[in-house]
Amino acid sequence: MQSFNLKNKEAGFTLVETLVSLAIFSLSIIAVLIFISDGISNIGYAKSKITASYLAQQGIEEVRNMRDTYLLHTEGGAQVGWNDFLTDMDPCTNDSGGGSRSQKCYIVSEDVFNAEGKNNELASIETCSNAICPNLIKHDSGYYGYNVNGVDSGYNSSISIERISSDSGGESSVINEIKVYSTISWLQKEQLKSITFTSNLLNWIE
Repeated sequence: MQSFNLKNKEAGFTLVETLVSLAIFSLSIIAVLIFISDGISNIGYAKSKITASYLAQQGIEEVRNMRDTYLLHTEGGAQVGWNDFLTDMDPCTNDSGGGSRSQKCYIVSEDVFNAEGKNNELASIETCSNAICPNLIKHDSGYYGYNVNGVDSGYNSSISIERISSDSGGESSVINEIKVYSTISWLQKEQLKSITFTSNLLNWIE
């Protein structure tokens, strides 16, 4: 009788060990799955951020190319071109100085250069309605733009600038420098992400 009770105790102890082992194994599997899921999510975010960085830099380069085109190709000379450039950038300009960049624009630049690489026409500057800009379109070739056939990329691009005065005296201030903000925003797992690149552009032909 005593031997039978000992066997039951041993059997019961073995069952408890099995249940504990299963629980530990299950927790380990869950931890591995969570780790893998986080890794995949981080990889996805890294890829999206790299793409957004390229697109933000593209926005800066579009404004820089426009500046250069105005300075080099405007009839009347570089200063006239710079003034025309500042005027045409009005839809993107915020000069409040308070850090708010509620006035935004986007640039449609597919027709800036023709097939021979020569200047064809200036890019068009479009005002964002209520500071909301349209998403970029992704072409099958991988090009991101607006006047292209493709699908919604999910990336929202906006440009904003501030004019920097070179002096504080006199009735009129001389503007020979601007600060460009190029912002790309996108949704990552229903969370809004954004990245902003900045660059100061000068009237380099004075």
